[in-house]
Amino acid sequence: MTVGWKRWSCLAWLFLISLSGTAATPMISAGGSSSLFLNSDGSVWGTGRSTRYFPGATSPVRVFQLSGVIAVETCLNADFALLADGTLWGSGANESGQLADGTTQYRLEPQRIPGLSDVKALAAGATNHLLALKNDGTVWAWGRNDSGQLGDGTKTDRFAPVPVVGLTAITRILAGNSVSIALKSDGTVWVWGFTCCGGAGNGVYPSNPEDPENVHVIPTQVHNLDQVIAIAAGASHFMALRADGTVWTWGRDGSGQNGLGTFIGPALPVQIPGLDQVVAIEARGDDFSLALKADGTVWAWGNNVLGQLGVNGITYSTVPIQVPGVTEVAAISAGFRHVLALRRDGTVYAWGWNANGQLGDGTLQDRSTPRLVLGPGGSGQLNLLQPAPTNFNQLPQAEINLSASSGRAPLTVGASAINASDADGNVTAYYWKTGDGQQATGPAATFTFAEAGIISIDLLVEDNAGGRGAVSQTVMISPVLRAAVRATPKVLMGSDGSIALANDGRVLSWGKVQQIGLYDPVTWSSRTLVVANSIPIASDITGAVDIGGGYGQVFAVLADGTVLGWGDNADGQVGTANIGNGTNWQPLPLPNLPPVEALAAGGRHSLALTRDGRVFAWGSNYRGELGLGDNQNRFQPTKIAGSSDVVAIAAGYEFSAALRADGTVWAWGDNRNGQLGDETTVSRNSPVQVPGLTGIGRIFAIGYALFAQKTDGTMWATGYVPLDSPFDTPGPGARHIPSLDNVVQVAGGQKNNMIVLKSDGTVWTGGRRSSLALGFEGIGDQGVLKQLPGINDAIQVTSGSVGAMVLRRDGTVLAWGYNVWGQVGDGTLSTRQTPVLVVNETASGFLDLIPEVANTIPRDKIPPFFLATYSTGSLSSTTLYADLKGIAASGTFASAGDVGRFATGYNVYVAANVPTSAAAPYLQLDSGYNWSLLTWPMAEFLRGVALDSQDAVVRAQILQNMDLSSPELAGASLIVGYGTDPDEMVRNARYRTIFTVSQP
Repeated sequence: MTVGWKRWSCLAWLFLISLSGTAATPMISAGGSSSLFLNSDGSVWGTGRSTRYFPGATSPVRVFQLSGVIAVETCLNADFALLADGTLWGSGANESGQLADGTTQYRLEPQRIPGLSDVKALAAGATNHLLALKNDGTVWAWGRNDSGQLGDGTKTDRFAPVPVVGLTAITRILAGNSVSIALKSDGTVWVWGFTCCGGAGNGVYPSNPEDPENVHVIPTQVHNLDQVIAIAAGASHFMALRADGTVWTWGRDGSGQNGLGTFIGPALPVQIPGLDQVVAIEARGDDFSLALKADGTVWAWGNNVLGQLGVNGITYSTVPIQVPGVTEVAAISAGFRHVLALRRDGTVYAWGWNANGQLGDGTLQDRSTPRLVLGPGGSGQLNLLQPAPTNFNQLPQAEINLSASSGRAPLTVGASAINASDADGNVTAYYWKTGDGQQATGPAATFTFAEAGIISIDLLVEDNAGGRGAVSQTVMISPVLRAAVRATPKVLMGSDGSIALANDGRVLSWGKVQQIGLYDPVTWSSRTLVVANSIPIASDITGAVDIGGGYGQVFAVLADGTVLGWGDNADGQVGTANIGNGTNWQPLPLPNLPPVEALAAGGRHSLALTRDGRVFAWGSNYRGELGLGDNQNRFQPTKIAGSSDVVAIAAGYEFSAALRADGTVWAWGDNRNGQLGDETTVSRNSPVQVPGLTGIGRIFAIGYALFAQKTDGTMWATGYVPLDSPFDTPGPGARHIPSLDNVVQVAGGQKNNMIVLKSDGTVWTGGRRSSLALGFEGIGDQGVLKQLPGINDAIQVTSGSVGAMVLRRDGTVLAWGYNVWGQVGDGTLSTRQTPVLVVNETASGFLDLIPEVANTIPRDKIPPFFLATYSTGSLSSTTLYADLKGIAASGTFASAGDVGRFATGYNVYVAANVPTSAAAPYLQLDSGYNWSLLTWPMAEFLRGVALDSQDAVVRAQILQNMDLSSPELAGASLIVGYGTDPDEMVRNARYRTIFTVSQP
């Protein structure tokens, strides 16, 4: 028997055992919540949440009843097999078209991936994209493509394999988290997709989130690498193994996954010191790495929160450490947070995350100590070199029935096992365990949950032969209802959504569905279905006194100082301590926080100022923006050492600041643009005093700039201020900006724009490259502040990366900007370059956060009718509908006596404006869903509908899974209106642009 290495499994270079004859080479593949094992006899086995055993198999069960399997792969909830004839087969999840059958339908039985043959290797990414390497050295890709990870020059999802541009003579492929990598026969390495944080390996670190270096839609060569024989990839973090046995690393580093002893990810490949004689490398997920040495030992580094490094007592390691007790290893494979190691004798070690039984040890217990995988049926040990048993114990199965699946704390839940069965025996025992540590035995149990959160209830059912099957459900525990309070109204706009606080303590939000802070069982169980909400939705939070938010994370402060958080939690920026969860769909209380006075959030980090003057931080810490003396991410609030007597906090992009009671300002984090004001560009991971800033009364942070207003009203700034020279480049330190003296508030998004509120209630904007955030139609860069017309009663301003909002004195809200998710809140999904009024929760009027004050709504801001627009799917498969409300522009009801009121029914008309089409810029949609050139009179889309009262609502289903990804459609818009006929509709201007096609 000889030993060699070869790449087949999900994100893993495998050091394989070569067998003579027709025997298959044993293989292991660790995915998101499952594991696959290929036996030398050609049989395939799985543990965890596999296609064939969805509840969760805690010991191997037979999957893929196919002959001729030579390689296996699993990622997320889909399984794949490569056959000796060069065909690919897959089963399971298909929401992003990863099975390439033109649908998004789940497939229980394996089916051939169409359009591919002569395949010799497969790689599947953590975000549902796949790569196939053919024997001719070309690479083909399909599935999700939002970051260009398919390498076809677009960002369009593909439901059938397409060739990766320009790749030939490829010998190995890998698919990471929204990124891909390939190795050529000449030893060079090529990457494409989401390459932030130096992932392109070309020595260039992206300067901001809009920098083209963040995304490469076609392969680009990594610099300074040759003689490479193996590659590995995580999330914008990469490794290369050279022929001399050394390992080189580059890209993102927040948990030490580069193994360099720091948290700084290099933009060019750097050799990992002290690591040699390596024969295989592995990097899965986004924050840990593995290496296999020639002596059969395994070394690991990076995040260890679930024991994925195979050691106890540490949360991370920035340098490679040996996994104890693991020897004679021939292959390694890493999943999202668990690891498999195939030994030379055919047995398999497993350790790390085990929520679905993917470790195959008969439990659902996470393991930081490697343990051998059990054999089929839960007895003995799995051995991939020995013929698998033809007869083995079939695992039992069951379902969980809950007396309540959601409710407010304290909540008592009755759980019972139903439909428990065993195909070859009987169920003999039931073992219950909850996510907060409660345990019970028997066919039924009762649990009481006192704290809010998303709590799992796990059940292991055991049969008479000792085999165990697993099933799990979650219970949503909402916070205790609190009495309504009087709050200061507030609005916030993020990158994809917006949030508002009413004066009665209610919290509303609109835009991307993950930011609504509501538990919707349908949405929560179908997270890949992205929904745009164009009108505000009221959360079940009451008693809030403040809100906060950043780039996806959202917070509400309750009257007692408790903070609830939800939203994007990829870097821990929500602070709820449930790491490994990309999105928090339910508001959860933040642990370890004393009563909070104020919040601040930057890109992916968050701050809290407690009522006793201390500062706590959590989330991304790549540039030291948490101020904790290191660069390690934190997943729950952590006190900044030495913080005291603080009266205000501010957070920009990857930097933070605090104002102390003595009028001094302290800052930390990113300093590449001089935003820390110390006349250097050296980033700091601990607070430093900003020179020259004394007697300060207020601070603001936007993008890469810090603003400090003295008690005399003068404004001083550090960093990159998005106005004309001399303030358009990083300055030597704090400098006076006269144009901002005596302003009330400064806000902005990234480095491109700023919005200013003056004491007279007027609003001024300025900045570069982002007219959508400036509030003016058709203008480009605005190097000086310019007043927005018609606004003289503003009391607060806020800005996202490509949009802004203004809260008026009467409680109504104006908004504008990019609107693909509905973040403007005007009932449409159409880009708005100038301010429009945000509508209320029922789209029957305008949002009013201070209902006691009479509204003074500008006449020119009242639309001809109200509506709510919704969309789902990706750009390549868009579904769109609109709910039209029966109300006239004046706000009065329709009747035969007024303009625009008719006793007869209305017709609904739909048109499209395609500005790139010179021959036919306007199209119309008829009732048969047929598009044609617009002619007059227009064809009706809906005929004779009732829209003559406030209660009348008509749903217009306009698009059904339509592909809008063609560059010719970029910027196209949809227009909807209604009238008794087209002329009457135009005469009364009863039509609105409701949707704008975004750039592919």
